[in-house]
Amino acid sequence: MIIAGSENSPSMKWSKCDKESCPDISKNIMDKVYFTKLDWQEIPYLIYEETGDGVTHELHIARAPNFQVTTDWKYHEHWWTAENSSENKNILKDRKLKTLGDLTGATIYLIDGESRCGQFLYSKNIDHFDKNHGEITFDKPVGFSIFGSQENGISKYTKYYVEGKLHLLDTVGEWLFDTEEKILYIWPLENGNPANLPIEIAKRSTGFIIQNASNIKIDGLSFRYINENRARAFETTGAIVIDPKPKTTIKNIAVLNTDIKYSSNGISVYAPNHSSVVENIQVSKNDIGFLERSGFTAIASTSPPSNISGITIANSNFHHSSFTYNNIGLDFKRINKVKLLKNHIYDNANYGIHFTSFEKDKEPIQDIEIKDNVVENNCLSLSSCSSIKMYGGEYKNTVLRNNILRNNLGWSYCQEKKYGSDGYGVGLFISNASGINAIENFSNNHTSAAFFVYPRQLNAKNNSFIKNFAGQSSIGLELSNPEGVFDYDPVSFNSRHDNTIVRNNIFWENNIGIELDPAKPEKLYIKDNIYIDNKLDIKYRNIEMKTATEIQKQIPFWDSRSFDTDSYFLKKLTTSGFRFFQIYLPAVTKSSK
Repeated sequence: MIIAGSENSPSMKWSKCDKESCPDISKNIMDKVYFTKLDWQEIPYLIYEETGDGVTHELHIARAPNFQVTTDWKYHEHWWTAENSSENKNILKDRKLKTLGDLTGATIYLIDGESRCGQFLYSKNIDHFDKNHGEITFDKPVGFSIFGSQENGISKYTKYYVEGKLHLLDTVGEWLFDTEEKILYIWPLENGNPANLPIEIAKRSTGFIIQNASNIKIDGLSFRYINENRARAFETTGAIVIDPKPKTTIKNIAVLNTDIKYSSNGISVYAPNHSSVVENIQVSKNDIGFLERSGFTAIASTSPPSNISGITIANSNFHHSSFTYNNIGLDFKRINKVKLLKNHIYDNANYGIHFTSFEKDKEPIQDIEIKDNVVENNCLSLSSCSSIKMYGGEYKNTVLRNNILRNNLGWSYCQEKKYGSDGYGVGLFISNASGINAIENFSNNHTSAAFFVYPRQLNAKNNSFIKNFAGQSSIGLELSNPEGVFDYDPVSFNSRHDNTIVRNNIFWENNIGIELDPAKPEKLYIKDNIYIDNKLDIKYRNIEMKTATEIQKQIPFWDSRSFDTDSYFLKKLTTSGFRFFQIYLPAVTKSSK
């Protein structure tokens, strides 16, 4: 059964544009554009057309520059560059804006070009547009804000596009909805009147919503064309929404053998009111992809303890999401008792998996198991991004085991131009978080670190890395020092990486095997690791140590039984029954970029 949130174009009456009905449409394309009046309360945000070859395409809201992707890991390559902008948070300047009509009321999408270089995508309404100077002024700052700090998001490295004005409708596959007149304009991909074409116009913002019920199984359904509702919280829109009312308990919900495509969100679990409780959500054998936002989102109350617990996601595919907004493939905020087992998470614009704890509150998130997943080819539109990120506070009984994390390029225009790098993509990123145990994971072919731990405003200690493989990346394992960053916390700084264990890992063909700068070297335990064909085995502060022998001379209580070797030994391991290489080595390939 297919549950569609759309209305199809053949059910509507369409007229071809002319100079009287469409004065803002260019004369040379007027005979290609059609319009209809919608008597809906809803505003369509998503439109899809199935072409004659059976492929479903998303049509894009009229924009400049027009949508174009020629390299799949350079998603925003052809967006405009704010080349006349200086480093700031309120004004974007670009002479190309002078060529456009009035943009007041339009929307601008821009990628951070300064403090968080290439890391965040923002969407902003344009309230002030100065055409003569090619200048957009924002009422609210653009740039990352955390714990009271406000960073700059605009510079000459900022990439952007604008959408939402009829005079921008100038190419095939574009459309626009006039919210005042309730008129929809479309230039279809295939020739002809939309009344004769398979075009789906998203209308309803939920496919299946649960607000006060338990013991429900959704099995074997298909969801398509679920709209957004930007007047409500984005978390409460999606194909399947669990949104409990205050003082309500929802439990025992199963979503099985279900596929969700061409929609806003996939599955959303949203319980901001601490009096509501969600327990035991089972998601298994699903295919969820081609979404504007997240494949799976779970957001609990900001007050501890967590009011959402018991989420298991297994044997499912999550892919092709979050290319329009700064959302995440699978996003968990303040959730206890989560199991992610044997999932394939790939080709997403942002993080593959992201967990957030209670940040500065001492309450931990606990009982997290991430096991046997393949997370690859993520971070396709942003830098400083990872396959898996564990963020924001204390974790207890949290284990990542036997996952494959690979091919995370994290390209952005800003990273390329400002820092001269192909990208900044990480395998496992532990940011401001403590208590994470990474065991027997395979992390390979990332433009930054295969494993990366960063303390800034919160502690990053009591983490362990045991029997992992880190290969063909800029750094195998980076235990970093935030000194020099203006908002780092002195307490976290002075205990950074305390009681962190690095043992029995293999570092292979990285630029640097391990780069580290702990607060107290005697509280960092590095033992029994293997270094194979790294350009540099260990960099400790400013000391570069090429071989294990040098490590033992410089810091005698580290790596007492470690050794380094060349590819000959690696070949011996693969033929002598060493489990790690037997299982994973066939998947190791250099990026074709």
